[in-house]
Amino acid sequence: MSQLSLFTHCPQGVPEDVWNLFIREADKVRASGRDHYGARTILEVIRHNQVIDAGNRDFIINNNWQAAIARAYMKLRNCPGFFETRGNHSEAA
Repeated sequence: MSQLSLFTHCPQGVPEDVWNLFIREADKVRASGRDHYGARTILEVIRHNQVIDAGNRDFIINNNWQAAIARAYMKLRNCPGFFETRGNHSEAA
């Protein structure tokens, strides 16, 4: 899949670098054979890797991005149910 295609799936308000890191980590989890995992865990791994391992003290992940990133990833990779999500209140209206 091209970088342009990955970017078009990037949730609004989520920086492209965070989205690309999430895709990379989630793909690794799926490649390990897992069929269900936690988006929050992946975001925490990314946060740790960037702040501690890479020394990027200015790196920020907003916890409010979690649901949008999880839904966008499942749509991008066609893997519904990989992340557990709650109903979107705006969808119910």
